[in-house]
Amino acid sequence: MTQKILLMLALSSTLQAMAPDPLVWTTPSTSSAGSMPIGNGDIGLNVWAQADGTIRTYIAKTDAWDASGRLLRLGGVDIAFSPNPFAGGDFSQTLDAAAGQIVFKGGNGFEARLWVDANAPVIRVEASAPAGVSVSVKPNIWRREKREIPTDQLQGYTWYMGGGESMGGIYGGPEPVYSFPDVVTDLEGDRIGWYQRNESSFWEFGFRHQQMDGPPPGETDPLLHRTFGVVLSSPQLAKKGAELLESAAPVKDFRLDIVALTEITPTAEDWIKDAVALSGEASSADLAKARADHEAWWKNFWDRSYIRITKASEPPIDVASATSNPLSIGVDAQGLNGFVGTVARVRIFGHALSREEIAALDSPEPAKGLVADWDFSGFNGGSITDSVGGLVAEPFGNPQAATVDGKTGVRLAGTDGLRVPSDPKLDLTRGGTLEMLISADTQAPGGGRLLDKGQPGTEQGYVLDTFPGNSLRLITKAGALEGGPVLPVGGWHRVLALFGPDGRRISIDGKIVAEAAPAPPAAEPLASELNQAYQLQRYTAACAGRGAFPIRFNGSLFWGERQDVLGAPPIDPDWRMWAADYWWQNTRLPYYPMLASGDYDFMKPLFDMYFRRLPTETARTKAWFGCEGAFMAETASFWGMMSNGDYGYERPPELEVGELKNGVMRYYWQPGIELTHMMLDYYDHTGDEAFVKERLAPMAEAYLKYYATRFGRDGNGKLVITPAQSLETWANVVNPTPDVAGLAQNTKRILALPENLVPESLRKLAKEMLDATPEIPMRTENGREIIGFAEEVNSQRSNFENPELYPVYPYRNYGIGRPGLDLARETYAARITKDHFGWHQSGMQAACLGMADECAIILRANLGNKNANFRFPTMWGPNYDWVPDQDHGSNLVNTLQLMLLQPDGDKILLAPAWPEGWEADFKLHAPKNTTVEASIRKGKIENLKVTPPERAKDVVDCLKKKVTP
Repeated sequence: MTQKILLMLALSSTLQAMAPDPLVWTTPSTSSAGSMPIGNGDIGLNVWAQADGTIRTYIAKTDAWDASGRLLRLGGVDIAFSPNPFAGGDFSQTLDAAAGQIVFKGGNGFEARLWVDANAPVIRVEASAPAGVSVSVKPNIWRREKREIPTDQLQGYTWYMGGGESMGGIYGGPEPVYSFPDVVTDLEGDRIGWYQRNESSFWEFGFRHQQMDGPPPGETDPLLHRTFGVVLSSPQLAKKGAELLESAAPVKDFRLDIVALTEITPTAEDWIKDAVALSGEASSADLAKARADHEAWWKNFWDRSYIRITKASEPPIDVASATSNPLSIGVDAQGLNGFVGTVARVRIFGHALSREEIAALDSPEPAKGLVADWDFSGFNGGSITDSVGGLVAEPFGNPQAATVDGKTGVRLAGTDGLRVPSDPKLDLTRGGTLEMLISADTQAPGGGRLLDKGQPGTEQGYVLDTFPGNSLRLITKAGALEGGPVLPVGGWHRVLALFGPDGRRISIDGKIVAEAAPAPPAAEPLASELNQAYQLQRYTAACAGRGAFPIRFNGSLFWGERQDVLGAPPIDPDWRMWAADYWWQNTRLPYYPMLASGDYDFMKPLFDMYFRRLPTETARTKAWFGCEGAFMAETASFWGMMSNGDYGYERPPELEVGELKNGVMRYYWQPGIELTHMMLDYYDHTGDEAFVKERLAPMAEAYLKYYATRFGRDGNGKLVITPAQSLETWANVVNPTPDVAGLAQNTKRILALPENLVPESLRKLAKEMLDATPEIPMRTENGREIIGFAEEVNSQRSNFENPELYPVYPYRNYGIGRPGLDLARETYAARITKDHFGWHQSGMQAACLGMADECAIILRANLGNKNANFRFPTMWGPNYDWVPDQDHGSNLVNTLQLMLLQPDGDKILLAPAWPEGWEADFKLHAPKNTTVEASIRKGKIENLKVTPPERAKDVVDCLKKKVTP
């Protein structure tokens, strides 16, 4: 009996580890910003309950594309109950993610349950009310009339027609872009429904505008006559006109079936016939069996994999964000907002000085942690080198030597200053002290910069300035700290600004003029927050990951409305930033975590869409550049044509055929390489041989052939990839690092595939390209060799990516147990952009380099990236994307996975970047159809179970053994 009880307790613990805890709200919401997401992989809903007794929804579908390439919502459905079951405070709304359903409870035993059938295109609503309720159901349709979309709104509807030009107010299409009205159809019987149908299309226009002869042979318009909509029916409700279902009398039980359908049909009547037939199947289904099958699907999903953190100590808190900007003395990063006065000395310490250390500042031995010390007493118009670390302050403008009260310094007139190149020592992420000896003039009302390591318009980095006028101000991650008393005019005064985990402080001549306590500790334990974020992000992917098209990075199927995301005037529930094209840089990130999660079926829509695009991309490549193969566009519609606005409506005459007017993606070729890399990972995990033959081989050959036939060779037979760019950040380069790193890895891996799976033409091409791929570029910075951005860089930075770290992640040329780990870590430390939110890859790169503490800091920071205007806990962003930012949440998931498990050839590295003292239970997937289950307790791997067992010999316990090349 005891053994049975222990077994049941163990099983209960395991089941709890698999599924997230229920999320319970005890008050209604007022708008979609207070909604919960739910879906079946293709149909997604925002669901919220209002205090008046109404359950409201927005409905979206992965394939609801309109005539201009917009991905629309289908509309909404409002379900009202009377008498109000939520009156008197009797209310709860629970997301039971373990079973894929939302449950509402109210007074007098009222209960309603909403779920999107995991096995059918049906939204199901059930309700029971022992005391009886009246029910009415009506659509929420906002597309009621034909409306021309203004140019400045195109970027939020259709990037295909708008693109970069629309952001500048330019549109040159053949006719205006319209939002067309939905059609409410008067169906027979007690059913209501509506649809949107594309009677026109901009599909063919794009080919001709982008200087092609037309669509490739065999390709058909994927927009024209596409029809999508919903049909509603309920056995307890009768139709009252075309837009209302209601009960004739109070009911104790209620069922509503909402079917969603997208088809390309000859006529609207054909769609109506099919939708009604589908509605009939849905309403006649055995509800109890459908629910049981639905819950079984979700149980299987949660059983695939899990991570549950049981212990996680809070990492050190970054009190300032690292930036790539130089340290500016006397002006801001743009050379503006200058200080007027004289500076005699600047010292920077790497921590917030104690009162005892401050009292001893004038002693011969300075306080520990002195980072830099610039003494301007000998200034003669040239550079000044600090006496601690050799950091050079270069003057610009016309600073002059000046003497005030017998002391000499550098005189700044508001347009002059000094700049110190960016150096990690100056980031002061864990705290610092800024000390200046200055003599101030009267400052302008807008003040003047004293020290500036910040990012203009943000709280990144740190800034010490006067504002307003001569009042002192310190800006860090915690916000602005302002000092009331003004900085005196004339004379010499010591200004100290301190910031650290214990708070912030500004003083003048030893007198504190402003002080702020530290931020309160996190409200939730770190382990609980991580568990919720990991599980709900994976849940969100499951709700939208099995449709006809890939997950949208900018909000998925659950995107927030403009007024809630931006605080801007509302437009309609269809609008979101970046519209509906697919940016590879963003689209890829939700898919990497699916490998370790074992969610391989969710990856197929991604691979299938890019495979369907291949004929169009091959034809475009030939028409533009006259070469073979295909380049996969960074930004394109789901059928593969690039944005007409990016190609340019008003094209300068010097642009050649195929050169985009949008310069940030004009020579961007790398996406096809990375897609191939991901597909190789998919095969490594699944061993799916048909996938190699039908998807991987033809796509990889097309992408390799583009590089082989488009670009020349040097005297050693190596590729010279130019014109090219290194992601969007370096726009004119030779041999960009991401492309080189990816080619090196992919060609080796293709050659390692079983011979019976790879055609001889691909094998020969891979061998040729392996031999032709140049070495990964290097550069020297501060006397050390690190990975470069490209072999040659002939442009200024234009974005915030770190292409030099692509050889770490995603391509894994460098990493734990591989040669060059120290080189890669040095590169990480020297990276220009040190951000880790949104699509930034810092978390995954730190994990691949075994930097456990860095990973913990990044995870803690990224957990705080929730949008305060939204109620659901994983409504991240918008960051660079939209709300919920699927890049941000997916990177958080991926970082945590890589901290626990990293494949390395046949080896499986366990806990390669796991922080000391953290504990967890996990089940994750590895190549060769392998699953690894284990616990980490007190710094040791316990309860290790590897399936199949013969793979156990390949597991490397990184908590026990250092991994070497």
